[in-house]
Amino acid sequence: MTRSSRQVPIFSLAGGTIKHPIAPQQASLALIPILLSLGTTTIFVEPLRGDGSRSGSTIVAQAVTGSDSELRDRVQTEVDSSFRRTLALLNLVLVFLFLLPTIAGVGVWFLLAKLTDQVFIVQQEIESLKADAIGQIQESINEARNTLYQLEQNTTKADEAIESLKVQTMIQVPESETEDSLVAEVLETPEKAIANNSSGVSDDSNSETSESSETSESLETSDSSEDLVNSAKEKEPETPSRDRIIAEAHELAKQAEKLFLSNQLESAVAAYNQALKLEPNLAEVWNNRGVVLTKLKRYQEAIASYEKAIQIRTDYPDAWSNRGVALGKLNYYQAAIFSYDRAIALKPDYLDAWNNRGQALMNLEQYDEAIASYNQAAKIRPNFYKIWYNKARCYALTGNRELAIENLQRALRINPDAVQKFAQQEPDFAGICQEQKFQKLLNTK
Repeated sequence: MTRSSRQVPIFSLAGGTIKHPIAPQQASLALIPILLSLGTTTIFVEPLRGDGSRSGSTIVAQAVTGSDSELRDRVQTEVDSSFRRTLALLNLVLVFLFLLPTIAGVGVWFLLAKLTDQVFIVQQEIESLKADAIGQIQESINEARNTLYQLEQNTTKADEAIESLKVQTMIQVPESETEDSLVAEVLETPEKAIANNSSGVSDDSNSETSESSETSESLETSDSSEDLVNSAKEKEPETPSRDRIIAEAHELAKQAEKLFLSNQLESAVAAYNQALKLEPNLAEVWNNRGVVLTKLKRYQEAIASYEKAIQIRTDYPDAWSNRGVALGKLNYYQAAIFSYDRAIALKPDYLDAWNNRGQALMNLEQYDEAIASYNQAAKIRPNFYKIWYNKARCYALTGNRELAIENLQRALRINPDAVQKFAQQEPDFAGICQEQKFQKLLNTK
């Protein structure tokens, strides 16, 4: 047999010689990991034979050397592929890291929006609960005020009852009776005169006196109430008739009216008291007595006097309106508005009731309703300067400067002296006092 030309390659490594019968291609492929892992590998080949040919190991070494470039290409390809995959992965990581703040920001924005909605809902619920609580507290306060007012009224009625008992023990009225229509005919003229002289009181804080007292002449009298009573008693018969007693009561009421117009208020009250002792069923006298007590700032007594007049005559608009004035002085504005409404229902063209009703609504800060009330008063008497002055106050308090100055200017045209005097000290004009038009109005008559 002929021997195969393929020889077993001999590899000389740092650790010794390895002999193994493998094919040349297999040997080449086997060398790749060894060459890559061992940097100091040395390949020895056998020397030439005598005939000048090399052994099989020499051929294998050359084959290995020839395939080195191919191995490098393959290794380079694998490295490039691995690098591209690593680079792509790195790019993905970088993109993720770049988008992470944006994604986090969007998430935080959504959370904040949701939290804001929740906070808004909670605030709305708190405001609703607050409004309900305030409303309940206000209702409780109003109920307490009404209860207090009722208690005060009961106390006043008790005082009136005690006083009535005292009067009954001091004065004995005969039981003789006459026809009511006859008494009304005899006393109709003097009673109307008394009612017309002091039928109403103004609730305007800027007015010095009532409208009637501004136009009436001041009357002087030197007679005191005690002298009037004594003189009346001296003229009485021992058993006076009811007509005579009523006439004397009216005479005392007339004297009380004169004392009131001459500003002798305490004497006027005493005279009214004497008249009512003689005849307690005179509604006009009770009303006029309440007017004097209001001027004396004895508001509780005045309210009791007005209510006595209303008990005697329920359709008495002056007594209702004057009762509202006294209630307003005690800051019972809702009760005062009720009284004004009753007076207006009985007398729709009641100027003082409309004007005073507007003042009470202003004190409750119900400015639109107050302006509407003043407008009704202006329809009745458009040349009454207090109506336009009070409207100017309402507009100033609501921040409507143009209408405030316009209404103030109209009031000035009607009564410049009084309006300038009041406006310079009016705290409601604090918001417009720096306006050039306002200052010009006050500096020009």
